[in-house]
Amino acid sequence: MPFCSPPRATLAASCAAGYVGCMSESPDPQSPDAAPPSPTIHVGPDHVDMYILLAGLIIGLAMCPWIMGRFMSVESFQKWYLGGAKEFDAYVEFQKEQNIHIGKEKLDKEAKLKATGVTEIAIKEAMDAIDEAARLERMPYTEAVNEARQEHLRWLISFVSALVIATALVMFIEPIFEPRGRTAVIRRRLVTGRYVLIAAWVATSLAKPAYLTSLSPLFVFLLVTVAILAAIVPWLMAGKE
Repeated sequence: MPFCSPPRATLAASCAAGYVGCMSESPDPQSPDAAPPSPTIHVGPDHVDMYILLAGLIIGLAMCPWIMGRFMSVESFQKWYLGGAKEFDAYVEFQKEQNIHIGKEKLDKEAKLKATGVTEIAIKEAMDAIDEAARLERMPYTEAVNEARQEHLRWLISFVSALVIATALVMFIEPIFEPRGRTAVIRRRLVTGRYVLIAAWVATSLAKPAYLTSLSPLFVFLLVTVAILAAIVPWLMAGKE
């Protein structure tokens, strides 16, 4: 039986069908339906984050007691840096009135004692007794001021602790988001947020350093360590990349 070749129309149809099948399996990269590759976004710290740290440092130094204390009154310094504004005002007002009263009482007492011919030692003891009575009268006011200052310190410690905890949480959350696609934008914002938290901690620690003296050296060391790990180390690693 002689070999018969298929008609040319059949060959053309078969080739066309195969070409269409290949096209359906491998879409053209230029086609609008093809998904573009997700670009990789730099998610490490950059100059913006460094500016944020510098802003926190400058604000903290400008607001520190060693600088602002030169331009503030004693009352304003006590209120801003030590706390207990209302209690301190009440103490100052009571002390002013008490000093006037004690001054008159001492003069009257001294005149009466001298008229009786007592010794100078007896007069001094009487003056000391008046001062001690005045101290006891001021004690509720001084205790209120001290308690308000302790409350101010506790608030500062809680605020700084919250900043440190938030910084640590952001550091743990950052690796969850890949540096590609939509998640890269979220991760980049988390990095900036981390530096904002560190800048807030630096500004607070420089502007109101009194809380550091009430902490244990170990806790202060941990705070500094967290700040270094969260700010400086990522910056150095980004510079090596």
